[in-house]
Amino acid sequence: MANGIAFLTVSQVAEQLALSPVTIYRYIRDKKLEAVQTPGGHWRIKQASVADMMVAQKEYEEELRWRI
Repeated sequence: MANGIAFLTVSQVAEQLALSPVTIYRYIRDKKLEAVQTPGGHWRIKQASVADMMVAQKEYEEELRWRI
């Protein structure tokens, strides 16, 4: 936790979202997830960004369910 902000690794996020690490890197590249790169070149994703994506994904799934 840096400056009160919680960060997760790419592997942790991939597991939480049930996606591959490659997809997480793509989301970082496309700015779908807010992340910072460490001096060693690793990525850390803001936990709040992951939570936002999970909420959006759930809302999308709910909307699809009502369309069927």
